[in-house]
Amino acid sequence: MRVIAISLFTVAAAFAQSATPDSSGYAYEERPGIGLYYEFGGTPKNISEEYTIWKQPFDLSVKNTPFLGVGAHLPLYSWFGINGVVGMQQLTFNYKLRGDETLHQMMKDSLGLTDKDLGGTMKSRNLLVQAGFETGIPFYTNYQHQVMCKALVYGSGILGKTFFDDSKFANANIWGYAYGGGLRIAWGPVALEGGVRLSHIYWRTYFDPENQTGDQAMDDTFLFDYDTPISPYVKAVWGLY
Repeated sequence: MRVIAISLFTVAAAFAQSATPDSSGYAYEERPGIGLYYEFGGTPKNISEEYTIWKQPFDLSVKNTPFLGVGAHLPLYSWFGINGVVGMQQLTFNYKLRGDETLHQMMKDSLGLTDKDLGGTMKSRNLLVQAGFETGIPFYTNYQHQVMCKALVYGSGILGKTFFDDSKFANANIWGYAYGGGLRIAWGPVALEGGVRLSHIYWRTYFDPENQTGDQAMDDTFLFDYDTPISPYVKAVWGLY
């Protein structure tokens, strides 16, 4: 990511001399904007996981969908502003209790669990709210034609919530962060942005109290901690004025 950021600013600096006001003496002023955000989801990596019921470990695998939402930015200076994304992403988990059939049957008889509890597929529809800062260099501006090209990098915090499909686990709070870089081209009220994003996501949850299998909540736990690889994204923005 450092290489990407350095490259963007090197290119921007090379063109910065052309970012001068037009003959009227005015420079382009970037506009606040809001629009659609789409990120091509990559397979999670560097995964740390813990999925247990009655302290018994499960095997777990995951697939995710693209991240779709609404993105916005608010310039405070020509080189600095704040931005954010609110969107949804679905993760599909395949889980299976380790151990032999004797253990499976004992857990069903003793705890009233079903085959679905001990192996199957679970979906989590995750609501993610990402907010932070962006900084960049407009390397070309034209006030007369209201055109701007800007290289930028950003860093953001992430908060969110899981929404599990048919699970005894309570929905979890999501924590994380994201960073990346890209290029924004604005023409009048319309802007198009493209770049790459990386993120780190964490959550931990437990069975709802009425489903708890032991004396401690830790007996039934679902922890998921992972990184996303470099993922391309695009954002189409409409200026607010």
